[in-house]
Amino acid sequence: MIPVWKPSITTKEKEAVCRVLDEGYLGMGADVFRFESIVASRLCVRDELIVSAHTGQSALHLALLALGIGKDDVVITPSFNNIADFQAILAVNATPYFCDIDSTTGLISLDSLEACNLANAKAIICLDYASQYCDLKRLSDFARRQGLALVYDAAHSFGSVDLERLNLADVSMFSFDPIKTITAIDAGIIYSPEARLTNVIRKTRHMGMEQNLASLSKNQRSTSYDVNLRGYRYHLSNVHAAVGCVQVERFDSISKKRFAALQDTRDRLSKFSEYLTFINLDEGFTPFMNACLVEGERRNQLKKHLEMSGVQTGIHWTPGHHFGLLKDYPRTSLEGTELFYSKVLSIPLYADLLPTDIDLIETAFDAFYSAI
Repeated sequence: MIPVWKPSITTKEKEAVCRVLDEGYLGMGADVFRFESIVASRLCVRDELIVSAHTGQSALHLALLALGIGKDDVVITPSFNNIADFQAILAVNATPYFCDIDSTTGLISLDSLEACNLANAKAIICLDYASQYCDLKRLSDFARRQGLALVYDAAHSFGSVDLERLNLADVSMFSFDPIKTITAIDAGIIYSPEARLTNVIRKTRHMGMEQNLASLSKNQRSTSYDVNLRGYRYHLSNVHAAVGCVQVERFDSISKKRFAALQDTRDRLSKFSEYLTFINLDEGFTPFMNACLVEGERRNQLKKHLEMSGVQTGIHWTPGHHFGLLKDYPRTSLEGTELFYSKVLSIPLYADLLPTDIDLIETAFDAFYSAI
């Protein structure tokens, strides 16, 4: 089976993990601070504005907490989004409000956003999708006019955003889970242009412990500390951070391979343009996944055929209002969401996708559409 995603792991990552295991300091320590510093350098920001967490979801939870969002507050976000975002909203006892997306891009619809009931709204969570940037400038302008905080879910976008873009949001989150462009086994990174927010998040992610960070950065435990706020065990481990450091250093190489694999696959499947529309690849965006829209109400048939042919596929994502947990939360009209969800299909994309793998993908598509 050719997987939809597969991390690019080399001996460098394995050696980094073994080094940490041999050193024996596995919690938050020197590698975590190095990971944050490498990420800060890549984003061209000061180290103090970057905080790591153990997952993207915990990073979002921490961001909402730092923004003061809580009970009776409303957070607007597309229903077409990852479940992690919805769970982060619920974790602070806020109410998710579902807005719509553009039916051709999967990106948040500004028209839908403007039609939302903003009573009790405190924030917007927006996101990039696959290989496309959301219109962060317009979203930022809207949020400022309405007095709302803007949380930028850039889980798909590490390495593809510049500082000008990042500074349009109050808080941004990057994900380094096993399926992302680069991985730290699992990790989240939070950036904010406001040091007061990252300072709060830095304490909250470590159970509220105000430990000596200089000691931790040298793999030395701090036994004397105060606690002045409620916190969570959301900090990153040295093991995960060590992998993340190697992956960030390898980013340019991984990015080049992903571009090549995406282009080769799309070139091979361009003969099916009557039946498939690939999600746009925005300039400068390292593609996270290879998503297409399947025309003619054949998406589920094609998915089943590809799986039987040894090609794994995915549908990213199930809209939030389809889940039993979330079906009764407020929403605007979601016509674009339903249409996009009925057509979208993710096919394999990863750095080490081989030409022979793409041969098999092409053959499977040939077999399906030749029978029509």
